[in-house]
Amino acid sequence: MEQPWWIDHQARDLAAIGLTESALQELGRLRFVDLALVGTQLKTNDSLATIEGQQMITDLKSPIDGVIVAVNPALKGWVAADVDNGQWLIKVQPFS
Repeated sequence: MEQPWWIDHQARDLAAIGLTESALQELGRLRFVDLALVGTQLKTNDSLATIEGQQMITDLKSPIDGVIVAVNPALKGWVAADVDNGQWLIKVQPFS
């Protein structure tokens, strides 16, 4: 899977990370999302989520260094609906 995430720098000290449309198509309908916890410190390439789709399971790696300050509560655990590519998975406060 080629660059499966997007980053929206919502403010200088906050970045939302979500799945790209192409990643969602590769995964198929999502069955399970296991997100890292708020407070987790991430370095680039650390796991931020394990995602099980209809087509495959993937370990999503962090594109940035920082600390998780929010997780999308709609995506924790079993997922009943498809995820829109505009939905964020986690919000990270990047390390400066």
